[in-house]
Amino acid sequence: MTENDWIDINDNGSFRVFKPIPVREGTFGVYVYQGTSLDKRYKTYPAWRLFIRIPEKKVIKTNGFIEARITPSYPSIEQFLKDVLIHEYRVDITRHRKSDFKIKRRWLKDLIWDKLITEAQMEVKTYNIPQIYYQASELSNYGKAIYGVI
Repeated sequence: MTENDWIDINDNGSFRVFKPIPVREGTFGVYVYQGTSLDKRYKTYPAWRLFIRIPEKKVIKTNGFIEARITPSYPSIEQFLKDVLIHEYRVDITRHRKSDFKIKRRWLKDLIWDKLITEAQMEVKTYNIPQIYYQASELSNYGKAIYGVI
């Protein structure tokens, strides 16, 4: 996706900009809108939100809640995080805000590589693997046995 992939929408008088990231079920991504600024020098603030857009027939309603389920790939998650960082960097530049972009960059790197990956590896080593993983494996092997693959 390039800079030209951003879509401008005027929704009931409120301006928003978003960049759709395709997934199997629809799209998701960063939604930029004019929020209220905490800085008294500015009336509004360009804030971001996560949006998920799927066909209405795919919306699930359970126990009074609405769910939109998507299956993003690693590149899709990467694009989403990149869009968030780009948004924050644009705000730093246009608001003449003391940039903490380099800190965020280091934090994100440390979070993913040092914290999340280590915790994921420890959880798999420490806890039992849930039955659903074995069931998927058993079904795959069952199909292979029927067709004479294994």
